[in-house]
Amino acid sequence: MWTLMRYLTALLLLAVIGLAYWNIRLQKQVRAMDKRVTDTENGVISAFNEASKKPAPKPEHHYELRQIGTRTFRFDPATGETCIHFTTDQDWKNIETKRQGCEYLDAVATLDLTSPTFATELAVLNCTYLNQGCQESTSKAQPTK
Repeated sequence: MWTLMRYLTALLLLAVIGLAYWNIRLQKQVRAMDKRVTDTENGVISAFNEASKKPAPKPEHHYELRQIGTRTFRFDPATGETCIHFTTDQDWKNIETKRQGCEYLDAVATLDLTSPTFATELAVLNCTYLNQGCQESTSKAQPTK
């Protein structure tokens, strides 16, 4: 009986030592994986920070003119923007045609949306290009408030 107890004790001791060794190996593997994940995360974060510091490249404007009916449109394939480049004199009298005109849209594109004077600048453009919001007593240069 004592011999069986000795064998079981020795077997239990070997099992504990084996499990301890296995646990140490697993901990080393987990630490190595954690280091690889941390290095990868740091690399991704630094690449993102470097990419965000660089200004976005401005699209090259390569315009194409496309005629549809009496209107000729200016199309920018890089941005997908389109505007009316040429049309009849009668069509230019329509406010919506003027609003879609290249000259007006190019002028609006130069405005800074975050500027505190954006509304005033837009009113001046609407007065100048669309004859909307102008004071009656003066020429087209002064918008109404």
